[in-house]
Amino acid sequence: MRKSQTRTGARRALRAGITTAATAAVVVGATALPAQAAAVALTMNVTSGANDAGTITGSSATPWLIGYNTPAAYFSQATCPLTWTSLKFSTNTLPSSAGTGIVAPGATKKVSNSKVAVTLPTPQAGTTGVQIDLTDYSATGGTRYNLCVYGAAVADSPLLGTGAYTAMAPARVTAITPAAGPAAGGTTVTVTGSNLPTTAGSITATIGGIPLTVRPGTDTYFTATTPSAAPQSNATLVVSTSAGTQRLANAFSFVNATNIVPNTAPSSQNTVDVDVTGSGFLGFDFTAPTLLKSHVYLVSGKYNPGSGSTPGTGAKTNGPTSECSNVLVIDDKEIICTLQLSAAYAASASATGYTTTTDADANYQTASAYSPLGAATISGTNTITLTSGTFSASMVGLSVTATNGTTGVLGSNKFITAVNGAAATINSTSGVTNGDVTAVTVGGAARTTGNLTTVLGSTAVTAGTVQFYSADVGRRIFDGGTNFEPGTVITAVGADGQSATLSKAAIGASSSATPSIQRGVAVPDGSYNLTVVSNGAKGIADATTYTQSVVSSAATFTVSDF
Repeated sequence: MRKSQTRTGARRALRAGITTAATAAVVVGATALPAQAAAVALTMNVTSGANDAGTITGSSATPWLIGYNTPAAYFSQATCPLTWTSLKFSTNTLPSSAGTGIVAPGATKKVSNSKVAVTLPTPQAGTTGVQIDLTDYSATGGTRYNLCVYGAAVADSPLLGTGAYTAMAPARVTAITPAAGPAAGGTTVTVTGSNLPTTAGSITATIGGIPLTVRPGTDTYFTATTPSAAPQSNATLVVSTSAGTQRLANAFSFVNATNIVPNTAPSSQNTVDVDVTGSGFLGFDFTAPTLLKSHVYLVSGKYNPGSGSTPGTGAKTNGPTSECSNVLVIDDKEIICTLQLSAAYAASASATGYTTTTDADANYQTASAYSPLGAATISGTNTITLTSGTFSASMVGLSVTATNGTTGVLGSNKFITAVNGAAATINSTSGVTNGDVTAVTVGGAARTTGNLTTVLGSTAVTAGTVQFYSADVGRRIFDGGTNFEPGTVITAVGADGQSATLSKAAIGASSSATPSIQRGVAVPDGSYNLTVVSNGAKGIADATTYTQSVVSSAATFTVSDF
């Protein structure tokens, strides 16, 4: 072998050895000191809010948490350091620079390899006396912080992801006034608090999940109008601004309140149509005046059906005086009904409800009469003259009794046919010795008519002699259900008094019907509440489905002698 060949082979071997060693060195270096990947940019679920808004999340389409199960997070106004060690503080020590804070490892949760949840620092004193929270140092717009997420809260743990969050002073809500209003809506409320935005559209709010119409005021209050809602108690107020959402529990109650028009009537008026506005009327059942249906009651004081383990038993603690019947539902917020002032419940019926499931006139028409009107003089064959006071026009057609001490002096079925101030003409005083009586009572019983002619299916009735008076309009006519359906009311009287029109067609044909016309002075002068109830049963106050309108000045009805 030539020397030149030997030298060439040696050089080749040397070059091969150098290449192999270099390759080995690169492999070893790659294993010992891996290059750190750049932190991923996180997509935040929210980018701004209150400095104590709770938990936020950061995520990326790239799986950036593979191999890291206990990440730690840190908020900084400065650029995120590349490793946890470079932060140079523990979870109990704050950096010296203002405007920074730390989230302890326990408040950072790995959701998946691509998502982390971080709870904002709660205000608490650190070892340096600085609050561990995100403070809004800016007069407007809040302060921007970098969210720095590391593999763990250990030395040299790398920065894995970064995001941004702008912290603002939270809008606080502390009270709402008034704290209740009608379920029909329309109540103006004032919400007070702090750091409230003042520009239009900067505040949204709900009560019980239903949006309010908000009008910003100053940074300490705003006003709003309540919406229509189903009756509910202690609904939560939720106020949202760019700084987050605040909740005020047990803030407002939508009460089942009503408003009535008109709200007064003279005692001489037998019936009056009333327009009732409220809410939820489409959910009520006014189809028939039965025990288990809905009702509009006229109540002295607050209606109380009583309570008990078995609804329908017991007695009403405070029952109705009368009722607004023939209910016409206009829509969910309005009904119209006819208030009976010439008809009322007997004391027993008021306390216990109906004796059957039907609206029996016997229970509905026998309330107390006028209080005794005082002493009077009987003269001639048909005149009673009060010693003091006067008779009213609404007493025409009503029964009348007179006593001398404890002895009745007129007999049965006597009624007033006309009044003229202190004097009243009655159908007869025959057989009575003229003279003084100690007391006259009007309206103590029903008046029995003479023979009436009814036609099946017709609302017209006729009489052979004068039977009806103009004051009878609005009074009920009843014969036990033979010819007249319970609840039938006289709606018009002929000029000659020998005919009348009824609210319901006759259910029988007769030429000698002898019904009673219920007395008209059933509701004494005074102030009452018109109450809408979902169910008229006694003892039902504890039922979860039972509702009744609240007592309010808007639902007060006054009966007065004017």
